[in-house]
Parts: sequence; C-alpha cells; structure tokens
Amino acid sequence: MKLDELGFNRYRSINRKLAAEFHSRTGYTLPVAYLEFLCFREPAVMPLVFPFIRADGEEWEGCASEFCNIAPHEDSLSDLAAQVIRPEHYPGRVLLPIGVDAGGNYFYLDFSAGEPTVVDTDYGTGAVSQIASDFASFVDKLRRGE
Repeated sequence: MKLDELGFNRYRSINRKLAAEFHSRTGYTLPVAYLEFLCFREPAVMPLVFPFIRADGEEWEGCASEFCNIAPHEDSLSDLAAQVIRPEHYPGRVLLPIGVDAGGNYFYLDFSAGEPTVVDTDYGTGAVSQIASDFASFVDKLRRGE
C-alpha cells in the first residue's frame, strides 16, 4: 500500500484476534488491506481525495477529511463489530463506516456481496455508489487534496 507516501505513519500492530472476533460476531471477514490500514495514524495534512463514478454515471471526487478507528481520532478497536450497521433505507446492505468527508457524510466497507467493496452513500438521493472494488484499490485511488 502507498500509505507512507500519503503521510500515514505506522503506530501500532493489529493482532489476528481482532479479525477473528469481528468474524465471530458479524459473520463477515475484514479485508487484509483494511487490517493493515488500522495500524496507521492519519496524515497530519488532510483531506485526501479520491475519484469515482457516482451511481448516476457522473464523475465525482470524494473527500476524506478523517478516517474512522485510527489516531488521532477515536482508535479503540475493542468493539469494531458493534460499528456495523444494516440501515433500513438500504435493504440488504451491511456497512462498516471507514471515513467521513467535511460535511459529515460517511463512506463504508460494504459486506453485502462477498468481498467487501468501498461505497459512498449520497445523503441527498440515497444512491449508493461504488468507490472501489476492494479496500486496497480504494487506497490506490487516494491522493492529497488541495
């Protein structure tokens, strides 16, 4: 992963017990790339941006103003499984918040269809757009914002 290039710094190790507990409580497997990501501290300079195609076909630039579960924000992983949501307005979706933009809109790991994808949810229309086919591809899309 290119996390070092973006200014992320490793500050902890994640043991396999976390992944096993998450799977035991949710029935879902955390991606290896996401587990690796959880070892890092967020860059001092944010935001990071990422391109994607919205559900309506429009090219869009997403913005990550902070990431969930890593320093300097709340970084306790003691109950990561409790963060999984199954929103009524997105039937069948199983989501884990992984980051948020400056407006407070989250993007998620979506466990709904096999290998978790990274998705954006449009708070205005309710549309769900795939940002990346997996977490490692999401990291590859990240670049420094202006």
